Amino acid sequence: MTLPHSMLAGVAKLMALQYAQTLYVGATVDETDLKYCEPFAHELPAALEAHGLRLVNGIVERIEKENAA
Repeated sequence: MTLPHSMLAGVAKLMALQYAQTLYVGATVDETDLKYCEPFAHELPAALEAHGLRLVNGIVERIEKENAA
C-alpha cells in the first residue's frame, strides 16, 4: 500500500515525535540509531525541540531558554 505524500509526511513527523519522546538529557544517538531514524531524520530536529531537547555531536542536550528582559 502506498500512502499519499501528505499522509507520508504526517507519519514521518509522528515517528520523529515518538522517537524523540524516548530520549533524555545525556542519551547518545549512535550509528544504529541514525540508521533507524533515516525515514524521518528530516523531522527529528523539530521533534526534539518540541520536547525541549537538541542533538549535539550525538548527545542529547536540554535546550536552555533565555529569560526575556
